[in-house]
Amino acid sequence: MIDEFFEKKYLFRDFFDNFNFHLAMNSLFYDKFEDYEQTRYSFEKWSSEGDPEAQFYLGRMYKEGNGEVIDEKKANILFVKSLRTFLNLTKSDKLDSKSNFYIGLMCLHGYGTHKDLLKSLNFFSKSAKKGHDFAQVFLGIMYYNGDGVEQNYTKAFELFEESAKQGNNFAQFHLGLMYYAGLGVDQNYEKAFEYCSKSAKQKNREAQFVLAYMYKNGEGIDKNYKKAFDYYKESAEQGFLHSQYNLACMYYNGDGVEQDSEKAFKWYKKSAKQGHAQAQHMLGTMYEQAIGVEMNIIEAYRWYKKSAKQGNEKAKEEIFRLENSN
Repeated sequence: MIDEFFEKKYLFRDFFDNFNFHLAMNSLFYDKFEDYEQTRYSFEKWSSEGDPEAQFYLGRMYKEGNGEVIDEKKANILFVKSLRTFLNLTKSDKLDSKSNFYIGLMCLHGYGTHKDLLKSLNFFSKSAKKGHDFAQVFLGIMYYNGDGVEQNYTKAFELFEESAKQGNNFAQFHLGLMYYAGLGVDQNYEKAFEYCSKSAKQKNREAQFVLAYMYKNGEGIDKNYKKAFDYYKESAEQGFLHSQYNLACMYYNGDGVEQDSEKAFKWYKKSAKQGHAQAQHMLGTMYEQAIGVEMNIIEAYRWYKKSAKQGNEKAKEEIFRLENSN
C-alpha cells in the first residue's frame, strides 16, 4: 500500500509554512487573466493608454517571464509608471481602495520602489477599510506572518473572513485552513470543509486538494474515496503537484477507482517533474520493477538520485543498493 502525501504530522505543512504573498499574488493574477498569450495585446494597448493597472500586470509579466522572456528593465519602467499614476490618484482621493491596494503591493514587493513593509501595511490598511477584498487578504497575510506588524492570528482570521464574505476564493481557502488547524479560531473540521468547498467551487486547486484529503480521511465529512479521487483529479489537472502525487497513489492502490498502474505512472511522473520527492522515488521504483512502464534501470537510478537530493531516505537506500549490487 502506497501512502498518500502527507503523513498526518506533516498535513498541510507546505500551506502553513508558505502562507505567503506569492500564492495570493497568483490568485489575484489568475482571477483576472487566465491566458497570458491572449491578454498580452490587451495589456499593451491599455498600458499605452496610461492604465496603471494594466501597466502593473504587464510589468509583472515581464518580471516573471509569463508568455515572454524575463525583462527586468521593461518591468521596472512599467512599475514606475503605474506607481506614479496610482499615487497621483490618491492625492485626489486618499481613500481610493484600488490605488491604495496597488501601491501597497508595489511597496511590498519593491516594484518600482524600495521594499517597505510599513508603507505596505499602511496602504493595505486604507484599502481594506474600504472593503477591497484582496487588500484584506494581503493584510491578513501580514498579520498571519508578523510581517511589518506583530503576529496576530485572530486579526488575520478576521480579515480573511471579511474578504471571504465577498466571495474571494483565496480568503475562503485560508479560512478553511485556519479552521482546520485551530489558528485564530477554535478548531472546527466542519467549518474547514465548508470554506474549502466554497473555494473549490471557484476552481481553487489547493482547496480541492484539502477537500480530497478530508474525504479520504473522514474529517468534517463521511469518508468517501470516490469523492476524494474526484477532487484530487480536478486539482491535479490544474497542475498541483501534491494532488498529482495523491491521485497517482489512488490509481496505484485502486482506492476510489479501478487499479491502473499506467495511469499511476503518468501522474507520478507529472508530479515528479515538478520536484515532488516522493513521486520521484515512486517513479524510480516503477522503472526498476517495470510497473506501468518498461523496465529501465538507468531511468530508475536517475529518479532515485533526484529524490535523494531532496533528502528522501528511501531513495538513498535504493541508490546504495543499486551501486553495490553485483
